[in-house]
Amino acid sequence: MLPSPFPRRSDITHALPFCHVRLSGPKSQPKAYPKHLKTLGDHIRKRRLDLGLLQKDVAEQLRVDTASICNWESNETQPMVHCLPGIIAFLGQNPLPEADDLISKFKRVCSTLGLTQEQLAQRLGIDESTIAGWERSESTPVGPYRKLLEDFVAGGGFPTKRFATAAAKSKFSARKITALRHKLDLSKAALARQIGVNVNTLWRWERGDRRPRGLHSKILADLIRDSG
Repeated sequence: MLPSPFPRRSDITHALPFCHVRLSGPKSQPKAYPKHLKTLGDHIRKRRLDLGLLQKDVAEQLRVDTASICNWESNETQPMVHCLPGIIAFLGQNPLPEADDLISKFKRVCSTLGLTQEQLAQRLGIDESTIAGWERSESTPVGPYRKLLEDFVAGGGFPTKRFATAAAKSKFSARKITALRHKLDLSKAALARQIGVNVNTLWRWERGDRRPRGLHSKILADLIRDSG
């Protein structure tokens, strides 16, 4: 009987060495991992999962409650402006979209620094109503106001010293502002537009509840000088 041209199974078993093979591949991401980064919540969730942190861990870092992190990640709510500096530090980058026009750049700087309108008003030396009008696109900064914003954006959120100095030297009394308006023969609304403030702000100035400061003071002083 001729031998078979094919080896026996037992011969193959003994002839082949044992080999240990370990297959590896990319670890699958959890279902909660965001596929597209569209919101701040998406960025926060991605960063948290990349670091292997729980929501409570991130909450402790940002000094908020865990419910806030949950709501942000699910896009139920958006972080308050004062939380943004901490979030940016946690992410290691600024996820806020780049801006082209001056107002959008202004908003981005303000959000990055976590400044409220009240804090902005103090830093710029102008009234909150003026800033609110710009942010709501109700008015456009022109002349010295535009220069103020350009300096603010260029300085990364810090205006030039001359406006802070002007804010400290405001000496306009309610009677002086009212007298100026009558001398110019302007209504409160007309003078408010010329100064660049809300008519309610001018009304408070004339009533003595508030005083103009910073750039408002400079513009008023220029009006008094020009009126003779």
